Amino acid sequence: MSTDVHIFLAVGKATAATRYPAGEFHAVHIYVRQRIGTDHDWAAAEVVAMQGGWTDLEFRNAAVMNSQGLEEPMRSCHETAVNDGHALLVYDEPVRATG
Repeated sequence: MSTDVHIFLAVGKATAATRYPAGEFHAVHIYVRQRIGTDHDWAAAEVVAMQGGWTDLEFRNAAVMNSQGLEEPMRSCHETAVNDGHALLVYDEPVRATG
């Protein structure tokens, strides 16, 4: 089966399961391995984020990733998604406090 990695850009609310203060909102990149030519699987992206401790997701955009020229940490996240099916990258700086 040939696959692509789709990246979903979102803002999510941290729960106690993350290393961030519960209730803070952070930018989140969600990486999901999918069959080539399939539509973005928004539901799968939401499951990955929720399993990582993120709720109240506000999806902003999605794209099929091109692995060429990626720099860290995106390169590692892409590789993890290829190997494990998914990855999650959270930006440390909150975009807004609880609300």
